[in-house]
Amino acid sequence: MAVLTTRNKSARRGLRALARASCLLAVAAALFSAAPQPVRAGVYTEELGEMQTLLQDMVVKQSRGQTDTAPDREDLMAVWESARNLPPDEVFNQTRYVLADINGDGEGELLTGDAEGRITNLYTQQGGRPRHVKSGFVRDACYYLGGNRFLSTGSTGGRNMVLSLWHLDKQGSPVCDQYYYTREAEADPARQEVYVGTDPNTGGAAAKKSTYTVGELNDLRQQYEGQRFSLPWRPLADFGNQPVEITFFNLGGAKVQLEYTATRYVKDFHVVQVEAVPDGGSFRQRLVQDLPAGDLALAESFRGEPCVNGARSQFLTDGFTYRDHTGRQHYYQFHYSGADGSLIGSEEQIPW
Repeated sequence: MAVLTTRNKSARRGLRALARASCLLAVAAALFSAAPQPVRAGVYTEELGEMQTLLQDMVVKQSRGQTDTAPDREDLMAVWESARNLPPDEVFNQTRYVLADINGDGEGELLTGDAEGRITNLYTQQGGRPRHVKSGFVRDACYYLGGNRFLSTGSTGGRNMVLSLWHLDKQGSPVCDQYYYTREAEADPARQEVYVGTDPNTGGAAAKKSTYTVGELNDLRQQYEGQRFSLPWRPLADFGNQPVEITFFNLGGAKVQLEYTATRYVKDFHVVQVEAVPDGGSFRQRLVQDLPAGDLALAESFRGEPCVNGARSQFLTDGFTYRDHTGRQHYYQFHYSGADGSLIGSEEQIPW
């Protein structure tokens, strides 16, 4: 249960509190034999949290018209590049992650990606700590082919093309199985030739000229891209605790105005008032007032004026509802603290 509190006193202004809607992390089970085994977040909690913070800062800057620059760290830069042109309300839904044991060593890997299935990062574990293995960018794309097989395609600059097939060894290090690239022919710089070998950057065997033409290599690339395996991706919004921030502004006297500021995209936001009415030998809760506010984008605010003064009926309670990205509706109800008069909000089951 998530709880928010603030003191309901006229002498206090601009107090802040957080209503945290917790999401339990779960990974969908694999449906095909080529799928890796799912694992828990474990050591990757910090990496996923850093990505959430990065994207949140990016969206806030964009909403304020501020310039947002790419982060220096390669893994964060890959996530930033894939998300920076997305609509603000889709950033956390179209940025994806999956946790799975790719190389069968019993230690889970973390993959991050986009809605098209392109991998932006691959992490593995070493000594119980996360280790960044590879990043994928628009110009240097990375895809999962199922089992323990990966495809990287891209360019070394200009017209030159690179295609590599690789896997992870039991230590979680990438091992190149096949490496193709094009370069200008020495005899005719206007013409490109295809070379094949293993990645020379990792001490692999020297490349040899291939019989492939550039067109045939491009066909091979399309063939491999057509073999991309669909991982059980989850939206980054599912990971951890993304709060809905509530700010209370006391306008003087007995009137209190509440400002609700979304720190992630909130759908179908409503300010509600509920009344307890007799029902036989007990009470049931009835919806008395429902003020719809529509969807709240990241960093967008809505102000409502529910009755939260001490003179109101003890049978009336105020709160708010919203739907998360899965469509699930959440209901937060306000209560008074008998100890110091603080206003407390907690997530409850929807009673009506």
